Amino acid sequence: MRSNLCSSKTERSKLFTKLGGRIFNLNHGRMTFDKEK
Repeated sequence: MRSNLCSSKTERSKLFTKLGGRIFNLNHGRMTFDKEK
């Protein structure tokens, strides 16, 4: 049971980092786009 909780936690963190990275990339691209303007 404990291992299940741990794995689910890591999976959640993986998803979170994926989403966070995507948002960061979007914001970064926007910033560079504004700079180029």
